Amino acid sequence: IDLIVKKGKILVFVEVKAFEKDAVYALEKVDYKKRQKILKIAEYFLLKNSQISDKIEEIRFDVVIVNLKNGDITHYESAFAKA
Repeated sequence: IDLIVKKGKILVFVEVKAFEKDAVYALEKVDYKKRQKILKIAEYFLLKNSQISDKIEEIRFDVVIVNLKNGDITHYESAFAKA
């Protein structure tokens, strides 16, 4: 997890991937194994930060892809759900 952001009553865990050639490849790097790791880290964060988790109504997992050649940024909200 690269960023943890609170927006109102939504807590967003964000994975950022950068690429120079292939955006699809960058997105594919957030595969099943990586998503499971992100989910476990999110659960640990919530357990350790109960003062925050008590005020949260929604949790979201986003992926941000950054094109290093031209600076384009693509933000995938709710890229995957908690299983």
